[in-house]
Amino acid sequence: MHLSTPSLMTLIEQSADHSETVQILGELKNRADVFNHERVLALVTNSTRPDAVRRAAVICAMTLNPDKTIGWMREQAQDKALAPHRRKLAMCGLTWAMSPALTLGVLEGIAAQKDVTEVRVSAIQQVTVFRNVRSVGLLFLLTRDRDQSVAEAAQAGLDALMKHSGGLAGVLEKLKERAAELTAQGRVNAALEVLQTAVQLSPSDGSVQLSIRRLRKAA
Repeated sequence: MHLSTPSLMTLIEQSADHSETVQILGELKNRADVFNHERVLALVTNSTRPDAVRRAAVICAMTLNPDKTIGWMREQAQDKALAPHRRKLAMCGLTWAMSPALTLGVLEGIAAQKDVTEVRVSAIQQVTVFRNVRSVGLLFLLTRDRDQSVAEAAQAGLDALMKHSGGLAGVLEKLKERAAELTAQGRVNAALEVLQTAVQLSPSDGSVQLSIRRLRKAA
């Protein structure tokens, strides 16, 4: 496209052609003179736009200024004064950012805290998308939540993560590997927490119990 950046910024706000908007966002992410990122970020939580446009907006904004983009989406997702649907769209944005080291903890925090049911359920669903074994402990805990919808979402997420990881045996093996990594880093307490999750999932696993006793003795 040969239009100026200000003209393209106006087009993404006014165009009813979603395919054109995606194309423009793809062009904007390569331009160095995009200074008003908020106009791009506004598309992320715009419920009138389809997933393709909102995802393209996240990619564009992340390319232009990743720190600001994640910070903005985090604030939107955590702000209890905002409408639930807007917070849910912001959480989708955090997932699409594909930066679990920066976003997974945010989503887990929202899922765990007292909040609107639909927001917590959405957070659990986004957590599950990452398929990260570190989330097993949280999901297992939330299967016992007093809110039935939250508990059911957590169980569905746990089942999906288990299936992706090769069943219970696969999850336990990954938890043991994670605990070994943490131990090697000198993070014994964190390793114990991981192993405690393994015990909750499989109380009869003697090797996990043995590892816990050894770590406690060494601590």
